[in-house]
This record gives sequence, C-alpha cells and structure tokens, in this order.
Amino acid sequence: MNQPKTIPPELRNAMTRARPPLSLAIEPGAIDDYRSLAHTHYAKAEPALRALVLRTVDARRGSLAGVLVVSFPTLNGAWRKHAWPELFAATDRKLAARRVNTLVRRISRVIVDPRYRGCGVGRRLVRAYLDNPLTDLTEAVASMGALCPVFERAHMRRVHTPTPARDAQLRRALDERAITPERLLRASAPRLLGRDPSLGEHLLRWANASRATRKLTAGSPAEIAPIAAAALLAPKAIFVYGTTRGGPDDRKHARHS
Repeated sequence: MNQPKTIPPELRNAMTRARPPLSLAIEPGAIDDYRSLAHTHYAKAEPALRALVLRTVDARRGSLAGVLVVSFPTLNGAWRKHAWPELFAATDRKLAARRVNTLVRRISRVIVDPRYRGCGVGRRLVRAYLDNPLTDLTEAVASMGALCPVFERAHMRRVHTPTPARDAQLRRALDERAITPERLLRASAPRLLGRDPSLGEHLLRWANASRATRKLTAGSPAEIAPIAAAALLAPKAIFVYGTTRGGPDDRKHARHS
C-alpha cells in the first residue's frame, strides 16, 4: 500500500494545535548549565577559555532546554582567510593573531535537551547570541554541522574550504588499497594494519601533520585509525557571521566591544 508522501494540511494543523507552544526564556547561564547537558553532546571535552554561556529555560516547566557556550578561538584557523580574506589572508602571523584575539569569538557548543530537539531551540540560542555578540566576528566549527543545520538556520554563512592535504593524502592511500574509511572503524582494523604496516605509517603521518592530533603519534596506528576515519567521513563544517566591510552578514542590532 502506497503511503502519502506529504502530511495532509488538516492533519498538520491538528498536530500543531496538539503541541503546546514553547515559552522559552534566553538568559545568561553558567558552566554548570553546560555540564548538566554535556552528556548528550558528541564532543566530550569541556570547552576551554570560555567567554560566555547562554541558556534557555522552558518557562512553563522551569526546566533547562538548551545551552550555548562561546569561547576564545584558537589562533590556527586556515578557514579564516577564506571567510574574511581582507583580515586574515596576510602572511603576518603576529598581526593575524592580534586580530583573532580582538575580533573573533567562537560558538563552541550548542546543546539542546533531547526532549526539546526539533523545536528550534538551538537556532534561537544561536540567533540570540548573534543579535548581541561579544565581537565583530563569530565562527563555529562543527563536526556534525553538515547533519545539523542549526547554524545556517540562524543565518550563519558556511565557508567551503579545500580538503586538508593530510586528509587527501590518507584518502589516496586507502583508495590504492581498496579500503574504505569505514573499515578503519571496525574492530578488525588492528588485523588490517598488521597485514599492511605501510598503512600504519600513513596514519602516523596523518596524525603528525596537525598540532591537534600530533599527540596521537605516541600511540599505535590502531588508535589513530578510528579518529582519522571519522575525519574523512564527517569533515568539519565551518560557519561564520559578521563582516567589517558591509555585506550580507551585517548585523542590525549588534553590540561591539
């Protein structure tokens, strides 16, 4: 029996009426708000160098619905020269570092309680921050950004950057061996690496090519394999907001500080 491809308008209206509207209040939060929801987020490490926490509370129930954390950005960010070339395309690293510290803050976490997902809570939190940001420029780096469009729905701009050289090199090494990244995620990956030590060398080079993963080289290629595979299968998505020259990212009600 064929199922209807769309929900009939009368049923959709009935569903909307049956679900009471949310009454959400967005207000300053604390790190304890983040910690109360952190277990539901895929990134387990706590954000460092926090600058601000916002939370949203369901006024009807008095329960925490979501939290947003803003952090100071890392100095290394190759995507910035694509997002804001007039500021970060220069080769003067000290000047670029000063500009990053002065002009950029990062939305490092957006977490919504599972009971409130699908209700626009994340988008409202992001939008609330962008309407009153700490700095001229805002960025977000999301491993799951391609699957969860909360930043784009809040009118942040996605920055499409070239594939990192280390990812491209590892992908070629896997293709030459007819190995998919998914195989590096399986429990049998250590046996695969045992049969092909040169693949382990490729994984070590991949880890050593970035400061973020260089410490992994102290371990075995089998420990690097799932991390490298995840990077190939779910590359980070970069989102930005704000401009110093005028354009589509201009804010109407931003507070500059």
